[in-house]
Amino acid sequence: MIQKILIANRGEIALRIVRACRELGIKTLAVYSEADVQSLHVQLADEAICIGGPKSGDSYLRADRIISAAEIADVDAIHPGYGFLSENAKFAEQCESCNIKFIGPKSNSIKIMGDKAVAKHTVRKAGVPIVPGSDGPVDNESEAVKIARRIGYPVIIKAVAGGGGRGMRIAHNDVSFAKEYHVARAEAEKAFANPAVYLEKYIEKPRHIEFQILADSHGQILHLGERDCSVQRRHQKLIEESPSPFLTADLRKRMGKAAIRAAQAAEYENAGTVEFIVDAKHNFYFIEMNTRIQVEHPVTEEVTGIDLIKQQIRIANGEKLDFDQGDINFDGRHAIECRINAEDPARNFAPSPGIIGLYYAPGGHGVRVDSHVYSGYTIPPYYDSMIGKLICFGSSRKTALERVYRSRHQDHDSPPQGHHERSHLHRRTRHHGLYGRLSQPDAARPFFLIRGRRTRIILGFSLPIRDLPGGTIPVSCFAVMQTPDFSTSAFDDQPALGQIQINHNVIASIVRLAALQVKGVAGAGGGLVDGLSDLFAKRESNHRGVKVSEDGPDTYGIELRLVVSYGSDIGKTACDVQVAVRKQVIAMTGKNVSRVDVIIEGVRLPSDAANESRSDDLWPESPSAD
Repeated sequence: MIQKILIANRGEIALRIVRACRELGIKTLAVYSEADVQSLHVQLADEAICIGGPKSGDSYLRADRIISAAEIADVDAIHPGYGFLSENAKFAEQCESCNIKFIGPKSNSIKIMGDKAVAKHTVRKAGVPIVPGSDGPVDNESEAVKIARRIGYPVIIKAVAGGGGRGMRIAHNDVSFAKEYHVARAEAEKAFANPAVYLEKYIEKPRHIEFQILADSHGQILHLGERDCSVQRRHQKLIEESPSPFLTADLRKRMGKAAIRAAQAAEYENAGTVEFIVDAKHNFYFIEMNTRIQVEHPVTEEVTGIDLIKQQIRIANGEKLDFDQGDINFDGRHAIECRINAEDPARNFAPSPGIIGLYYAPGGHGVRVDSHVYSGYTIPPYYDSMIGKLICFGSSRKTALERVYRSRHQDHDSPPQGHHERSHLHRRTRHHGLYGRLSQPDAARPFFLIRGRRTRIILGFSLPIRDLPGGTIPVSCFAVMQTPDFSTSAFDDQPALGQIQINHNVIASIVRLAALQVKGVAGAGGGLVDGLSDLFAKRESNHRGVKVSEDGPDTYGIELRLVVSYGSDIGKTACDVQVAVRKQVIAMTGKNVSRVDVIIEGVRLPSDAANESRSDDLWPESPSAD
């Protein structure tokens, strides 16, 4: 009988497991890294043990420390969540040998489905269709080229031990194949310590459809319908929904039966997901089986009404499923999940860790938010950038979409006063799904502070923003709220265009001239000195504080750091600088400007204020501290 569970994970899934255990009357033990001491699951679990440093390799991937914590705390079972050790057969085997229940499949099932080549061979024998490809790993280039020609281009090269889009490359002919084959092997070696790859026919414009499986230890295996995960970026899922608008009732029935056959072939037990790709003609092919709970499991929960985490625990406890296939109804409900990532859209969606100054989750009928963050929480830089999931559901797809729309943005207001167009940054965030619109710029106020080791003050600002998810202001939303490190060295000259040499240095000089004309700008950023008295002229030669990059042909992206005058309106100054820089660069060079990201790095105090005691909120540290 399971009475106490160790949660070998972090973030929103760890919190999700804590809540399910509490409803079942089961005690919980949270294991955490030094970076996660603030996390909600640590605060809400019955017990918590720190198992190491902030990096995954020093904590969440240390099976020995997790097993030791389990034995010290006398737990009955370990729930691995997703990621980390959740699909590690050796870890599952260690749990079994220590008489600790692993809440997931048996280690042998993980081994079978964890090796994609073995998994394909296993399900093919069970009559599950697979994508045409190699019979197993291909270890040399000449053999791989022959197989690629036989399959027919385009082909996709995949890591045998892969996942998350790593070790995956597409080749369209022999020439590109030679390069991509070796790149895929190198990526696989780095990510999984296993360079083996296999080949498959690349299905262009496919739908990514997965089926949720539940299997108890008494031989009953059911499917809980599909999830459509076709909206992806760099092979990473972003939006999932159920049921799929692409599937017919007949196709759903056939794919569900195939998913059950795949699970039976692996002698599967507990929750798992069988993934397929479906082409335009409704032909479907097995991709892989994920032997764990999925990130997107709430979509299935809201459609079927079945709590998958509780079912996992009950199955691990030896209980039978208390429903059969006929009890599961896929009609009359629709759910959509949007992943919320701490990323900076202005920097190609790079991870954006930092402090969340204000967090207010959306709510209302048909809206669910799974997240471990809160106001004041620090997003650590050591883990995946996903910080939450927005799940909206209703009686139809239209209703679910309306609730997504309602949760992510509401009524629009007018653009900033005095501007005929919204800021480029706003347009970028809106284009990429992080909705936000600046209202009256004179309403800006300081939002959060990050204090450097010297006298530097990095300021963000909040403005009336209506269109962000639930009225939140995530650190990833506006560039002025970022503190990215970038090189401040001079930029290399670019080839001359015509008789006028337009290079990064020329663009940077124009940017400086334009920015300095704006009221409220006191100087350049890029590294302030003690006393904040460094003059702009001292940085004229090395272009510190300005970064120019080519975002496309004759198109430049600009980042500039500024110091504003004491008492100036930060929000209005940032907006004015964006407009002035864009106009000046276009007018003087004829080039396009794709973005102007303004980072307010500091406040220049008047000489009398600089000598006074800094006891207000802007100066929580002594300016001489180092």
